[in-house]
Amino acid sequence: MKRHKLPFPDDESTYYTWKDLNVACNFNVYKRIFRVVSCDEFTRKFYENEGCPLNASESLPGDNFGHTRAMINYK
Repeated sequence: MKRHKLPFPDDESTYYTWKDLNVACNFNVYKRIFRVVSCDEFTRKFYENEGCPLNASESLPGDNFGHTRAMINYK
């Protein structure tokens, strides 16, 4: 994916802005669902200065592929 404006899935004449993104939030990009689980301190301060506090960070989900691969290599 290149850096460009991302259209909303329901209305391609409107685009995502920074106000549409939040931590612990899903967003749809070309029929793929992405989830923001964390952000850096600079981003958190930017949102606070703009009056849009962010949700608490989440932990990353477990990697089932890595676990399965390790079990195959173990055998």
